[in-house]
Amino acid sequence: MSKNPTTAQERLERLTADLSGARVSSRAGGRLRLNRSSNLLLGAALHAAARVDRNLALTDLEQQLVDVLGKVLTEEGEVAAFGRAYTQATARGAVDILPESITSRPVEDGYALADLLTELPALGQEVMAQPNFSIVDVSRIAPGEPLDSEEFKAGMAEYGRGITIVDGPPLDRAAEETLGHFALRMHSFHCLVESHESGTDEIYWGLAAGSDTSVKKSWTTREYHEVSSGSWHTFDPGSYLFAGSVRESMAAEIEVWEADHSGSSFMASLRDVLSEVSERAAEASKTLSDMDSEAEKAAQFAALVYVVAGLLDAFLGWITNEDDLVLKRTIRFTRAGLAEMSRRPNGEDSWWFGGGDGGEHTLYLRCGEGAVRAIADGWPGLKNSAFADSRGAAVTSGQHTYFFKGTDYIRYDNTREVIDVPPTKIAAGWPGLQGIFIASLGASCQVPGDTSNVYLFRGEYYTRYNVRSEETVVPSTKIADGWPALRHTPFASSVNAAVKVPGSDTDVYLFKDDEYVRYNTSSESISSGPYKIAAGWPGLQGTEFTYNIDAASEVPGSDEDVYLFKGGHYVRYATRGDFIRP
Repeated sequence: MSKNPTTAQERLERLTADLSGARVSSRAGGRLRLNRSSNLLLGAALHAAARVDRNLALTDLEQQLVDVLGKVLTEEGEVAAFGRAYTQATARGAVDILPESITSRPVEDGYALADLLTELPALGQEVMAQPNFSIVDVSRIAPGEPLDSEEFKAGMAEYGRGITIVDGPPLDRAAEETLGHFALRMHSFHCLVESHESGTDEIYWGLAAGSDTSVKKSWTTREYHEVSSGSWHTFDPGSYLFAGSVRESMAAEIEVWEADHSGSSFMASLRDVLSEVSERAAEASKTLSDMDSEAEKAAQFAALVYVVAGLLDAFLGWITNEDDLVLKRTIRFTRAGLAEMSRRPNGEDSWWFGGGDGGEHTLYLRCGEGAVRAIADGWPGLKNSAFADSRGAAVTSGQHTYFFKGTDYIRYDNTREVIDVPPTKIAAGWPGLQGIFIASLGASCQVPGDTSNVYLFRGEYYTRYNVRSEETVVPSTKIADGWPALRHTPFASSVNAAVKVPGSDTDVYLFKDDEYVRYNTSSESISSGPYKIAAGWPGLQGTEFTYNIDAASEVPGSDEDVYLFKGGHYVRYATRGDFIRP
């Protein structure tokens, strides 16, 4: 974990105060006591620390919890010191912030995963009965209307946390049998009421998400300054809560903080905790996918969220002034709920965040469903032509995209959505080309920094061609010689697809089989890779585009997106957010 913003002595003093109830008057301490049942894992972790102090063998669950504790309690012997503090507190009797099922357990008795699983069902039902838990069917709420009831907002303010399950009408069977691809973008937030501290507020957001396909994301926004009652603030471009594939559900944690006392070391620690949350969110989403009953999934989600949140909330309380926290919300989005959200006007819904004296805000999220589309639908001018099947190459130059297939090519006008050069022999339309390149092409792409030049690949050879002057700039050359850093890679023998890296004047992406590489044509070096496409382009997971991509091309006017083609399908992919565009 990043450098800890508190000392070992300060952390021990905070734990001791929590266990004795001395911090109950603070906002953070009050929440810890109110959410007693959620502190099941926290209690298990402290119980495990006590067993470490006595050199007792740990259960598998206890070892995992001690490993997590070690990320926050970084000094030698600190975990054992926490264990002694816990033992002393439980010797005095019940501990108000911890479940009695933990504190009444003798230190000699380990706490195993089976013990946790036994307690979760009852805990789930308890959590679902609390006022800070809600289930929302988006289809039953009119567009523009708030998703949060007044009763639920009051419950969140009281507990300092909200748990929501977002659902929608059942998907049809065809949709259920494939993966969905979604992007949730942080669009803006509206300060309804500023905090009661002097001056305007400085606000930032902590975000973590994970889906049942193991797509994970965690980060913190920048600080937004001069936040006052009535002010509106738009998030920076590329601010995505989540972008990627979903089979049945994804879970997200959204936190809003005041930046008044948050130093750089705390920000780094918060990012580490959020990373841990995204891991747990992905695990929880996969666990829920194995259950049949929606009621069972809801209860299990509520329980899992609460026990993990209790542990991580305690972490933050030990390393910072948690009174800077306005509110935390954990949301499980079912795939049906995401699909319904994406059909709202602008894909937008609002979410309430309020923390009493800490201020009150409305967050606006926009949801889009990415699509693997038929080439004939997205490129209507190609309908009923042989080029609606992409088994060839493609390259964009200016407002035109050239599609190659066998010995022929066409030129497509991206503005008018028509073919303005009909199927023509490559030898006739590209007179400067010679030899193997007039028979067929394996891949093609723009030369970075030069819109009139393109690279063309076939087998182990490539050439550079000027589209405007219609002449070969670099004659047929072996890839291994002209792209020397590729010499000992699979890309030296052939390239399936190629595309200029959006926004770059030096780099291109090359694809082959299930791998890709990013190459710097200026320094003649590999910028990154070779990597598996599924790993480096996570938004493609679960689609046919993780192997044997047929072609790729630039998106005119975009410094972020590329088109990828395979067979009769294509996707528009956002390389910065790593997701398929709607």
